Amino acid sequence: MVIAASKPFFVLVSYLQPHIPVFANSRFKGSSRRGAFGDMMHEMDDSIGRVMAALEERGLTGDTLVVFTSDNGAWPDAREPLVDEDLSDDQPHGGSNGPFQQGKGSTWEGGVREPTIISWPNGSIKSGATSMEIASHMDVLPTVLEAAGVSVPTDRTIDGRSLLPHMRGLTSSGPHDAYFYWREREVYAVRLGRYKAHFVTRPGFGNDRPVRHNPPLLFDLEADMGEQYPLDSAGRYADLIADMRRRVAEHRTTIEAVEPQYEFGGTILPGVDFSVVPCCNPMALQEFTIEQLVNDHWEQCRCDYLSGQAPASPEEGTTGESATEAERSVRRTAQELLAADLTRGGHSSTAAVMAELLLKQMSGPRHT
Repeated sequence: MVIAASKPFFVLVSYLQPHIPVFANSRFKGSSRRGAFGDMMHEMDDSIGRVMAALEERGLTGDTLVVFTSDNGAWPDAREPLVDEDLSDDQPHGGSNGPFQQGKGSTWEGGVREPTIISWPNGSIKSGATSMEIASHMDVLPTVLEAAGVSVPTDRTIDGRSLLPHMRGLTSSGPHDAYFYWREREVYAVRLGRYKAHFVTRPGFGNDRPVRHNPPLLFDLEADMGEQYPLDSAGRYADLIADMRRRVAEHRTTIEAVEPQYEFGGTILPGVDFSVVPCCNPMALQEFTIEQLVNDHWEQCRCDYLSGQAPASPEEGTTGESATEAERSVRRTAQELLAADLTRGGHSSTAAVMAELLLKQMSGPRHT
């Protein structure tokens, strides 16, 4: 990608890190005291540094609005399905949320709270300033539009609000008075100032059923960010709960139900397409549904899924017979990834690392 200093540009860089599978290319393997997870974070940090250096080299740092954030909290109980390495409990595959309860997929603070860093030196954002006000990824669109001098579309509902007035110190509070935590088709919780009420709780993943709370669980997040000590929601804070219920009811009237984009078994999964995972057995993709792969057949997406004798040639399968078209397709895809990676100066991408590992597994020696 070429960025001209004289033209406006928008760049979205979405990293796999720090999601599973946990791996890093050879330049970063063993570089961290935090194990494989830390190595992966080192690699992402290096990549972000390259992006920022590219801006600096072109004299664009001052005029470029940079937003660094994450889509959700860590997934502390994640277990790596693609590698044999067994990390210890103090080095979880999915990261740590520190003092916050639960993690990814839940509406507890560990699932939804993450830091965000914004830089725009020439945009009147004070360096080193911090804020504990509520903001959301939905706010990025109107914030970027206002920064670019573009009006927010009026032909659709935009739930986000521009953060620029607060970022520039023109307001002491953020744009959201109340914040609603949806999961699937329900409002599970609501935040009002320093207080958060849970009407329904449920772990991020697993078969646990939703637990409904009446009166709701109420926490003071400024005094108890870990949501460990519920307040007296039926007594001293009854008026606050009544106000929260009223706001939730009003909020629901603004929501138009639509067809879910992805969901099964009551738990949302993020559009999983295993056909683009280099280490997934292409034959298994035809035999099992995504739900079966997720719940019962993760071993089919390990990089050592192929077994049997080493093939006599690249065009032969695991028993010496002609390879299936599916296996040849996987081999071609992996080789193309590696070839494309070399044209970029030999810096191994994560996709190329997986491709190289797959080619080694396909060409032997193999084990039973």
